Amino acid sequence: IYRTGKHLVPGSISLAKESLVKSSAKTTEPATDVAKTTEPKPAKRFEDLAPMISKEEFAEKARQKTFQFTTYLKILCDKQAPAEDVNKAINQSISLFVDENAIVETSSNNRKERSRKKIRQYLAAVKFLKYDKIEIEWSNVSYVSDIALAPDGNYYGTVTFEQTFRGFRDGKIVYEDVTTKDAHVIMKSYVKNVDGDQKKVWDILLSDIGVVSNN
Repeated sequence: IYRTGKHLVPGSISLAKESLVKSSAKTTEPATDVAKTTEPKPAKRFEDLAPMISKEEFAEKARQKTFQFTTYLKILCDKQAPAEDVNKAINQSISLFVDENAIVETSSNNRKERSRKKIRQYLAAVKFLKYDKIEIEWSNVSYVSDIALAPDGNYYGTVTFEQTFRGFRDGKIVYEDVTTKDAHVIMKSYVKNVDGDQKKVWDILLSDIGVVSNN
């Protein structure tokens, strides 16, 4: 600024305005970031997702269903079991699932592709496997805490386990594999008439079973 009142801006007026805008933006941005970081979103607890039962109850019920399923599979694998018992085991197995559209995925060391069958088709395939004796065992059953409430109003979770399959001929193991699988489970609530009173109860049902990896 000169004594006469004249002044000189080094550079164009537009550049000066841009500089002011940038400097102003730099001073206001940190305040916005601080505001965001000071308001963390609260994590959803299991109790918030499924208030009618505890996490332990959900896990235990899911394990019970998987163990029941393996019990029925053992009957299917028994080549000496009466046809009546086998058919009953198939129907009891299906009753553990949410519906007959549930998919069971299987794999084999003898093929690259994985097979996907609906539950009844899968059970029939197990029944007619060409072995003298079959053993199917589920072990290391663990509960995965990824419970989520779906738009259909049901709660979904996952049980991970190891499946050991053995096929025998003439008393010798001719095929064996160990597979890690995920069994999706669904918690459904419904109203039940108990001594004339309407009571809300819940149950855990199995859904799709998928192959995670071959060990």
